Amino acid sequence: MPRKKVSLTTKTRKRVIKTAVFYDPFGGGGKTVEEQIADDVKYYSGEYGPFDGKIKLNWYRVDAIHELKPKTELVLFDFGGMSMAYGAVGNLMYDHSRAVIQWALDNPSALIIVTSSFTYDSAVECEMKELGFAELPNIVKGNKEIPAWFLDSTTPPDFINGGFCGRCRVTFTGEWRCAMDPDVRLECPKCGKIVGDECWSDKKQLCGDCAGW
Repeated sequence: MPRKKVSLTTKTRKRVIKTAVFYDPFGGGGKTVEEQIADDVKYYSGEYGPFDGKIKLNWYRVDAIHELKPKTELVLFDFGGMSMAYGAVGNLMYDHSRAVIQWALDNPSALIIVTSSFTYDSAVECEMKELGFAELPNIVKGNKEIPAWFLDSTTPPDFINGGFCGRCRVTFTGEWRCAMDPDVRLECPKCGKIVGDECWSDKKQLCGDCAGW
């Protein structure tokens, strides 16, 4: 019986990630937005990028948060160019940043990478503080490491167990049951809020609207 030939080279299959690119139309760094997107997609897919060449971006572009498609796992966000405009148009950087933050809260298994340090420092970080968050586990600045939970295809721990107050960032002590249990009512020891019980009863994650902040 003839032997089967065994290949000595094995090709590692890349993880395909559905990715939304949410960039302003002005571009940056002397590049058009099209050039900026092409460079960033190449960087995040590349062997020497933060994913070590282990992913392939199945990407599409959006101009507003409501255009994000179901099952999107990754959002690349940069709206710093809008800060150069005036009036209501200039406020779009902050408006879109807040919308991205709310989407992150509603989609805890997805990751938002703010590829522009200016956008993160000037808008996203400020809007998070306005909403009562020092940080969120699924929003990262572009020059930071990719969180291990995302690389492992798991959900950020802070969102799984409900053991922290999104408003005060303090951890609950003592015994408490799974946050997805509709009978659980967790009171933040710092601000006294009953945190997110309405959201949990509907099998949703913690969000400011449901928590009544």
